[in-house]
Amino acid sequence: MADIFVSYSREDRVRVFPLVEALERQGWRVWWDREINPGDRFEERIEAEISQAGVVLVIWSRHSINSRWVRNEALEGLDRDILVPVRLDDVRVPVAFRTTQFASFLHLPGMLNEAEFHNLVDAIQAKLDSDAPGRYVRPRRFGLRQSARMGAALVAVLVVFFGLWQWFDRSSMQQPQLAQPDRVAVLRLQAAPDETARRIADDIAERIRASLVSVGSVAVVPRAAAWGVPDNQGLVELSARLGAGQLIHGSVNRGAEGTRIENRRFDAATEATGWSRQYEYTEEAVLEVHDAISRDVQASLNAGTQSAAPLTRDAGAYRKYLQGLQQLR
Repeated sequence: MADIFVSYSREDRVRVFPLVEALERQGWRVWWDREINPGDRFEERIEAEISQAGVVLVIWSRHSINSRWVRNEALEGLDRDILVPVRLDDVRVPVAFRTTQFASFLHLPGMLNEAEFHNLVDAIQAKLDSDAPGRYVRPRRFGLRQSARMGAALVAVLVVFFGLWQWFDRSSMQQPQLAQPDRVAVLRLQAAPDETARRIADDIAERIRASLVSVGSVAVVPRAAAWGVPDNQGLVELSARLGAGQLIHGSVNRGAEGTRIENRRFDAATEATGWSRQYEYTEEAVLEVHDAISRDVQASLNAGTQSAAPLTRDAGAYRKYLQGLQQLR
Protein backbone atom coordinates (compact mmCIF):
# COMPACT_ATOMS: atom_id res chain seq x y z
CA MET A 1 0.00 0.00 0.00
CA ALA A 2 1.58 3.28 -1.13
CA ASP A 3 1.40 6.69 0.49
CA ILE A 4 1.81 8.42 -2.87
CA PHE A 5 0.60 7.33 -6.30
CA VAL A 6 2.58 9.13 -9.04
CA SER A 7 0.78 9.69 -12.32
CA TYR A 8 3.18 10.57 -15.13
CA SER A 9 4.10 9.93 -18.74
CA ARG A 10 6.81 7.35 -19.40
CA GLU A 11 8.64 9.82 -21.62
CA ASP A 12 9.38 11.75 -18.40
CA ARG A 13 10.80 8.78 -16.46
CA VAL A 14 14.33 10.23 -16.15
CA ARG A 15 12.99 13.63 -15.03
CA VAL A 16 10.59 12.13 -12.50
CA PHE A 17 13.13 9.80 -10.87
CA PRO A 18 14.97 12.46 -8.74
CA LEU A 19 11.64 13.69 -7.38
CA VAL A 20 10.55 10.16 -6.46
CA GLU A 21 13.90 9.52 -4.76
CA ALA A 22 13.54 12.69 -2.70
CA LEU A 23 10.01 11.75 -1.62
CA GLU A 24 11.11 8.26 -0.62
CA ARG A 25 13.84 9.80 1.53
CA GLN A 26 11.05 11.51 3.46
CA GLY A 27 9.93 8.04 4.55
CA TRP A 28 6.95 7.77 2.21
CA ARG A 29 6.13 4.75 0.11
CA VAL A 30 5.82 5.80 -3.53
CA TRP A 31 4.18 3.83 -6.36
CA TRP A 32 5.24 5.35 -9.64
CA ASP A 33 6.84 2.89 -12.00
CA ARG A 34 4.16 0.59 -13.29
CA GLU A 35 5.12 -2.83 -11.91
CA ILE A 36 2.91 -4.57 -14.43
CA ASN A 37 3.97 -8.19 -14.77
CA PRO A 38 2.96 -10.52 -17.61
CA GLY A 39 -0.56 -11.72 -16.96
CA ASP A 40 -1.60 -8.70 -14.88
CA ARG A 41 -4.68 -6.78 -16.00
CA PHE A 42 -3.50 -3.20 -16.56
CA GLU A 43 -6.59 -1.33 -15.43
CA GLU A 44 -7.27 -3.57 -12.44
CA ARG A 45 -3.71 -3.21 -11.14
CA ILE A 46 -3.74 0.57 -11.53
CA GLU A 47 -7.18 0.81 -9.93
CA ALA A 48 -5.98 -1.23 -6.94
CA GLU A 49 -2.91 0.98 -6.42
CA ILE A 50 -4.59 4.36 -6.84
CA SER A 51 -7.58 3.41 -4.65
CA GLN A 52 -5.29 2.66 -1.70
CA ALA A 53 -2.97 5.66 -2.07
CA GLY A 54 -3.21 8.63 0.28
CA VAL A 55 -2.09 11.16 -2.35
CA VAL A 56 -2.27 11.25 -6.14
CA LEU A 57 0.78 13.20 -7.32
CA VAL A 58 0.16 14.20 -10.95
CA ILE A 59 3.16 15.21 -13.05
CA TRP A 60 2.08 17.62 -15.79
CA SER A 61 4.47 17.96 -18.74
CA ARG A 62 4.33 18.44 -22.49
CA HIS A 63 3.92 14.66 -22.73
CA SER A 64 1.45 13.95 -19.95
CA ILE A 65 -1.12 16.62 -20.88
CA ASN A 66 -2.01 14.44 -23.88
CA SER A 67 -2.20 11.19 -21.89
CA ARG A 68 -5.72 9.94 -21.16
CA TRP A 69 -4.28 7.76 -18.39
CA VAL A 70 -2.81 10.76 -16.59
CA ARG A 71 -6.03 12.76 -16.97
CA ASN A 72 -8.16 9.91 -15.61
CA GLU A 73 -5.82 9.43 -12.65
CA ALA A 74 -5.83 13.18 -11.98
CA LEU A 75 -9.64 13.14 -11.95
CA GLU A 76 -9.57 10.34 -9.38
CA GLY A 77 -7.33 12.46 -7.16
CA LEU A 78 -9.50 15.53 -7.66
CA ASP A 79 -12.72 13.67 -6.86
CA ARG A 80 -11.25 12.33 -3.60
CA ASP A 81 -9.56 15.64 -2.76
CA ILE A 82 -6.13 14.00 -2.59
CA LEU A 83 -4.67 15.60 -5.74
CA VAL A 84 -1.24 17.27 -5.53
CA PRO A 85 -0.08 18.55 -8.96
CA VAL A 86 3.47 19.18 -10.17
CA ARG A 87 4.65 20.82 -13.38
CA LEU A 88 7.82 19.79 -15.21
CA ASP A 89 7.16 22.08 -18.20
CA ASP A 90 5.46 25.43 -18.66
CA VAL A 91 2.33 23.89 -20.22
CA ARG A 92 -1.36 24.74 -20.32
CA VAL A 93 -2.92 22.29 -17.87
CA PRO A 94 -6.42 20.91 -18.64
CA VAL A 95 -9.06 23.35 -17.41
CA ALA A 96 -10.54 21.00 -14.79
CA PHE A 97 -7.28 21.09 -12.82
CA ARG A 98 -6.36 24.78 -12.95
CA THR A 99 -7.95 25.61 -9.60
CA THR A 100 -5.26 23.65 -7.75
CA GLN A 101 -1.92 25.29 -6.92
CA PHE A 102 1.10 23.70 -8.59
CA ALA A 103 4.60 22.89 -7.47
CA SER A 104 7.00 23.61 -10.33
CA PHE A 105 10.22 21.74 -11.05
CA LEU A 106 11.13 23.02 -14.50
CA HIS A 107 14.82 22.08 -14.35
CA LEU A 108 14.61 18.35 -13.64
CA PRO A 109 16.51 16.05 -13.90
CA GLY A 110 18.87 18.68 -12.49
CA MET A 111 18.88 19.95 -8.92
CA LEU A 112 15.59 20.12 -7.05
CA ASN A 113 14.45 23.59 -6.01
CA GLU A 114 14.71 23.27 -2.22
CA ALA A 115 12.06 25.84 -1.33
CA GLU A 116 9.62 24.39 -3.85
CA PHE A 117 10.31 20.88 -2.57
CA HIS A 118 9.61 22.00 1.02
CA ASN A 119 6.25 23.35 -0.15
CA LEU A 120 5.50 20.09 -1.95
CA VAL A 121 6.32 18.06 1.18
CA ASP A 122 3.99 20.25 3.24
CA ALA A 123 1.20 19.88 0.68
CA ILE A 124 1.54 16.09 0.62
CA GLN A 125 1.67 15.88 4.41
CA ALA A 126 -1.47 18.03 4.67
CA LYS A 127 -3.36 15.62 2.42
CA LEU A 128 -2.12 12.58 4.35
CA ASP A 129 -3.09 14.20 7.67
CA SER A 130 -6.58 15.19 6.55
CA ASP A 131 -9.51 13.57 8.36
CA ALA A 132 -12.19 14.43 5.80
CA PRO A 133 -14.95 11.78 5.58
CA GLY A 134 -13.93 8.83 3.40
CA ARG A 135 -10.35 10.11 3.11
CA TYR A 136 -7.53 7.63 3.41
CA VAL A 137 -5.34 8.72 6.36
CA ARG A 138 -1.70 7.86 7.01
CA PRO A 139 0.11 8.24 10.33
CA ARG A 140 1.96 11.55 10.36
CA ARG A 141 5.51 11.61 9.06
CA PHE A 142 7.95 14.38 9.75
CA GLY A 143 8.89 16.46 6.71
CA LEU A 144 12.04 18.49 6.19
CA ARG A 145 10.86 21.54 8.10
CA GLN A 146 9.65 19.59 11.10
CA SER A 147 12.84 17.55 11.15
CA ALA A 148 14.89 20.74 11.04
CA ARG A 149 13.14 22.11 14.12
CA MET A 150 13.70 18.88 16.02
CA GLY A 151 17.32 18.80 14.90
CA ALA A 152 17.96 22.28 16.28
CA ALA A 153 17.66 20.88 19.81
CA LEU A 154 20.60 18.56 19.11
CA VAL A 155 22.99 21.17 17.72
CA ALA A 156 25.06 21.44 20.90
CA VAL A 157 25.61 17.68 21.02
CA LEU A 158 26.56 17.57 17.35
CA VAL A 159 29.13 20.33 17.83
CA VAL A 160 30.86 18.27 20.53
CA PHE A 161 30.97 15.20 18.32
CA PHE A 162 32.20 17.25 15.39
CA GLY A 163 35.16 18.40 17.50
CA LEU A 164 36.03 14.79 18.33
CA TRP A 165 35.69 13.81 14.71
CA GLN A 166 38.55 16.16 13.79
CA TRP A 167 40.99 13.78 15.50
CA PHE A 168 40.25 10.92 13.14
CA ASP A 169 41.61 10.26 9.69
CA ARG A 170 38.94 11.64 7.37
CA SER A 171 40.28 9.91 4.34
CA SER A 172 39.00 6.55 5.60
CA MET A 173 35.49 8.00 5.72
CA GLN A 174 35.56 9.13 2.11
CA GLN A 175 35.93 5.72 0.53
CA PRO A 176 33.05 4.75 -1.78
CA GLN A 177 30.50 2.35 -0.37
CA LEU A 178 31.27 -1.21 -1.42
CA ALA A 179 28.66 -3.04 -3.43
CA GLN A 180 27.06 -6.06 -1.78
CA PRO A 181 28.25 -9.21 -3.61
CA ASP A 182 24.87 -10.96 -3.32
CA ARG A 183 22.82 -7.95 -4.48
CA VAL A 184 21.75 -7.95 -8.14
CA ALA A 185 20.52 -5.10 -10.33
CA VAL A 186 18.84 -5.85 -13.67
CA LEU A 187 19.47 -2.78 -15.81
CA ARG A 188 17.29 -1.66 -18.71
CA LEU A 189 18.56 -3.35 -21.88
CA GLN A 190 19.67 -1.27 -24.84
CA ALA A 191 17.44 -1.62 -27.90
CA ALA A 192 17.56 -0.88 -31.63
CA PRO A 193 16.30 0.10 -34.09
CA ASP A 194 12.57 0.56 -33.34
CA GLU A 195 9.94 0.78 -30.62
CA THR A 196 9.16 -2.95 -30.86
CA ALA A 197 12.76 -3.73 -29.91
CA ARG A 198 12.41 -1.31 -26.99
CA ARG A 199 9.30 -3.11 -25.73
CA ILE A 200 10.91 -6.54 -26.14
CA ALA A 201 14.01 -5.35 -24.26
CA ASP A 202 11.95 -4.02 -21.37
CA ASP A 203 9.91 -7.23 -21.19
CA ILE A 204 13.07 -9.39 -21.09
CA ALA A 205 14.63 -7.28 -18.33
CA GLU A 206 11.45 -7.40 -16.28
CA ARG A 207 11.09 -11.17 -16.71
CA ILE A 208 14.70 -11.66 -15.56
CA ARG A 209 14.07 -9.44 -12.53
CA ALA A 210 10.79 -11.18 -11.67
CA SER A 211 12.36 -14.64 -11.94
CA LEU A 212 15.23 -13.66 -9.62
CA VAL A 213 12.75 -12.25 -7.10
CA SER A 214 10.72 -15.47 -7.22
CA VAL A 215 13.81 -17.61 -6.57
CA GLY A 216 14.46 -15.62 -3.41
CA SER A 217 18.12 -16.59 -2.94
CA VAL A 218 19.52 -13.21 -4.02
CA ALA A 219 18.65 -9.62 -3.15
CA VAL A 220 17.28 -7.77 -6.20
CA VAL A 221 17.41 -3.98 -6.64
CA PRO A 222 13.91 -2.54 -7.30
CA ARG A 223 13.19 -1.81 -10.94
CA ALA A 224 12.54 1.89 -10.33
CA ALA A 225 16.08 2.33 -9.00
CA ALA A 226 17.82 0.09 -11.55
CA TRP A 227 16.08 1.68 -14.55
CA GLY A 228 16.37 5.23 -13.25
CA VAL A 229 20.16 5.46 -13.50
CA PRO A 230 21.84 7.62 -16.21
CA ASP A 231 22.59 5.86 -19.49
CA ASN A 232 26.08 7.38 -19.74
CA GLN A 233 27.38 6.12 -16.38
CA GLY A 234 29.98 3.35 -16.29
CA LEU A 235 29.29 -0.09 -14.82
CA VAL A 236 31.68 0.40 -11.91
CA GLU A 237 29.95 3.66 -10.96
CA LEU A 238 26.49 2.11 -11.42
CA SER A 239 27.42 -0.82 -9.19
CA ALA A 240 28.51 1.55 -6.41
CA ARG A 241 25.46 3.77 -6.88
CA LEU A 242 23.03 0.85 -6.63
CA GLY A 243 25.02 -1.07 -4.01
CA ALA A 244 24.89 -4.13 -6.27
CA GLY A 245 27.77 -6.56 -6.69
CA GLN A 246 26.23 -7.99 -9.87
CA LEU A 247 24.75 -6.07 -12.81
CA ILE A 248 22.70 -7.76 -15.52
CA HIS A 249 22.76 -5.75 -18.75
CA GLY A 250 22.74 -6.25 -22.49
CA SER A 251 21.03 -5.35 -25.76
CA VAL A 252 18.26 -6.30 -28.20
CA ASN A 253 18.57 -5.84 -31.97
CA ARG A 254 15.88 -6.67 -34.52
CA GLY A 255 16.58 -7.42 -38.16
CA ALA A 256 14.93 -8.91 -41.23
CA GLU A 257 15.94 -12.46 -40.26
CA GLY A 258 15.04 -12.30 -36.58
CA THR A 259 16.04 -10.86 -33.24
CA ARG A 260 19.43 -11.02 -31.52
CA ILE A 261 19.74 -10.65 -27.75
CA GLU A 262 22.97 -10.33 -25.80
CA ASN A 263 23.00 -10.62 -22.02
CA ARG A 264 25.98 -10.03 -19.74
CA ARG A 265 26.67 -10.17 -16.02
CA PHE A 266 29.11 -7.61 -14.64
CA ASP A 267 30.94 -8.60 -11.46
CA ALA A 268 31.84 -5.55 -9.33
CA ALA A 269 34.49 -7.46 -7.34
CA THR A 270 36.59 -8.16 -10.44
CA GLU A 271 35.30 -5.20 -12.46
CA ALA A 272 34.87 -7.56 -15.39
CA THR A 273 32.19 -9.53 -17.23
CA GLY A 274 31.51 -12.73 -15.32
CA TRP A 275 29.13 -14.26 -17.85
CA SER A 276 27.72 -13.47 -21.29
CA ARG A 277 25.60 -15.17 -23.90
CA GLN A 278 23.94 -14.36 -27.22
CA TYR A 279 20.54 -15.57 -28.40
CA GLU A 280 19.11 -15.43 -31.90
CA TYR A 281 15.53 -16.38 -32.66
CA THR A 282 12.56 -15.90 -34.92
CA GLU A 283 9.25 -14.49 -33.72
CA GLU A 284 7.71 -17.95 -33.27
CA ALA A 285 10.31 -18.93 -30.66
CA VAL A 286 10.28 -15.68 -28.70
CA LEU A 287 8.78 -16.92 -25.43
CA GLU A 288 10.92 -20.07 -25.21
CA VAL A 289 14.03 -17.93 -25.64
CA HIS A 290 12.87 -15.46 -22.99
CA ASP A 291 12.42 -18.30 -20.51
CA ALA A 292 15.87 -19.66 -21.40
CA ILE A 293 17.45 -16.25 -20.79
CA SER A 294 15.95 -16.06 -17.30
CA ARG A 295 17.16 -19.57 -16.43
CA ASP A 296 20.66 -18.88 -17.77
CA VAL A 297 20.97 -15.68 -15.73
CA GLN A 298 19.84 -17.52 -12.59
CA ALA A 299 22.36 -20.30 -13.23
CA SER A 300 25.18 -17.78 -13.73
CA LEU A 301 24.41 -16.41 -10.27
CA ASN A 302 24.13 -19.89 -8.69
CA ALA A 303 20.63 -18.80 -7.67
CA GLY A 304 18.81 -21.96 -8.69
CA THR A 305 16.52 -21.97 -11.69
CA GLN A 306 12.88 -21.02 -11.91
CA SER A 307 11.03 -19.59 -14.89
CA ALA A 308 8.76 -16.59 -14.62
CA ALA A 309 5.08 -17.40 -14.80
CA PRO A 310 4.24 -18.20 -18.45
CA LEU A 311 2.37 -15.44 -20.25
CA THR A 312 1.34 -17.26 -23.42
CA ARG A 313 2.85 -19.55 -26.02
CA ASP A 314 1.18 -17.74 -28.89
CA ALA A 315 3.43 -15.26 -30.74
CA GLY A 316 0.46 -13.21 -31.92
CA ALA A 317 -0.86 -12.88 -28.37
CA TYR A 318 2.60 -11.79 -27.26
CA ARG A 319 2.60 -9.01 -29.86
CA LYS A 320 -0.73 -7.82 -28.49
CA TYR A 321 0.74 -7.87 -24.99
CA LEU A 322 3.66 -5.67 -26.09
CA GLN A 323 1.26 -3.27 -27.78
CA GLY A 324 -0.74 -3.12 -24.57
CA LEU A 325 2.37 -2.12 -22.62
CA GLN A 326 2.92 0.71 -25.08
CA GLN A 327 -0.68 1.92 -24.77
CA LEU A 328 -0.39 1.97 -20.98
CA ARG A 329 1.38 5.31 -21.36
